[in-house]
Amino acid sequence: MATSYIVTDLTTAKTYRFRYRAINRVGVSGWSPVTYLQPASVPTIPRPPEYISSSDDEIVLQLFRSDEDGGLPILDYELWIDGGSLSSDYRKLTTYVYTTHYFTFAVNRVANSLTKGLNYRFIYRSKNAIGFSDFSDSSRVALGPLPAKPNIPRRAILGNSPTSIGLEWDGLVGETLEVVEYRVYMDDGNGVIFNLIYRGIDLDYNVLNLTSGIGYSFKVSAVNFNGEGDKSDPAFIKSCIVPKGV
Repeated sequence: MATSYIVTDLTTAKTYRFRYRAINRVGVSGWSPVTYLQPASVPTIPRPPEYISSSDDEIVLQLFRSDEDGGLPILDYELWIDGGSLSSDYRKLTTYVYTTHYFTFAVNRVANSLTKGLNYRFIYRSKNAIGFSDFSDSSRVALGPLPAKPNIPRRAILGNSPTSIGLEWDGLVGETLEVVEYRVYMDDGNGVIFNLIYRGIDLDYNVLNLTSGIGYSFKVSAVNFNGEGDKSDPAFIKSCIVPKGV
């Protein structure tokens, strides 16, 4: 004899009353007390946490609501973190409290026993009276700041001609997170619009196919695991060579 039943074709968020009774050969029992229920499911999966900023001491994350609450109010959200550098084990961050922090949270190094320079994965989930949603996809952030602002680039000794400029710049040292790329931006000769012309790990670059005698402005930035840092101040360099002696 079945002791459960699935009721279909109901309307989400509408409250229904249920009661039941038993029947045997002698007759029918009285009705049970009335139960009030709403058709509902767990919330939908939230978006993965997103990087806002970072330093040696904290990672600031943007968190997101579930698009659908499943038919019942969302009661809580949970933020989980792994052990660093792709550890397979996750733990709930007890320092995150949804009713206090809502959807922006700074994950503190000391309070959460994190290590500078490690990459951490974060996942997020929501909860209503039915239960928890599935976890979001993971996002990875390293504990450390974006790269520092590089020094102004300069003209190199080699690579200069009436239509080319040899460019060089200083590499960053002492960074918490390894620099994985440098980017060079050049204007159109008017000092207004800068376009990316180089990305790589080298500290020099030959800029070709320039107009002779025109001055160009250049900026350099560095990139680490978390993203791109501030661009340098501009260097103004003309596409020309030193005149030959008479």
